[in-house]
Amino acid sequence: CDSMISDVEVPDSDPKLVVTGFLSPADDTITIVVRKTRPLYEPTPGFDNSFPPVNNATVTLSDGLNSINLPYNLTSGAYQVPATAMPVIENNAYSLSVTTPDGYHATSSCRIPGGTSPQVEITAIDTLNDYGMVSRKVSFRFRDLPGDGQYYSVAAGTLYGDENYFNSYFYETGFERGEPFVSDKNKDEEYFIY
Repeated sequence: CDSMISDVEVPDSDPKLVVTGFLSPADDTITIVVRKTRPLYEPTPGFDNSFPPVNNATVTLSDGLNSINLPYNLTSGAYQVPATAMPVIENNAYSLSVTTPDGYHATSSCRIPGGTSPQVEITAIDTLNDYGMVSRKVSFRFRDLPGDGQYYSVAAGTLYGDENYFNSYFYETGFERGEPFVSDKNKDEEYFIY
């Protein structure tokens, strides 16, 4: 550039609906989070990095025969029901519909995979001593199950809990290598390395 251009016409951008949820037969609660994106070039107030929650949507989950509306839980900031309200069963298909009073609409569908998870193989455990703070670095891998259309969610972290109070907290640390959400597209029966 020869000179700085500061007077640029930028088109307005409307916020988009962002819906996050995972269905698993192992979960005791069905949780769907609904938020909106922040428009481009809109200043963020203070140190707030969050995206605006949507607490007035109609969130409907269906298994093809039955449908339930998930109420908004003010404490968690998500739409939630106990899993007993709509049991998540292997090999069943589910659809989700989210509609807001201001005209936003999103839909999604999935089939809950059946069978077992792949075996995780620990390939190395390194002990790190960083100025007296000892930690462990674990390397692992797993091989994709046969067949196309497999999706995996992988998490690494520390589980804190108190057996006397029956509560626990999972602190996710993330990965140095590897992605938390992967599919076997073009990687059928290959290894995923973390």
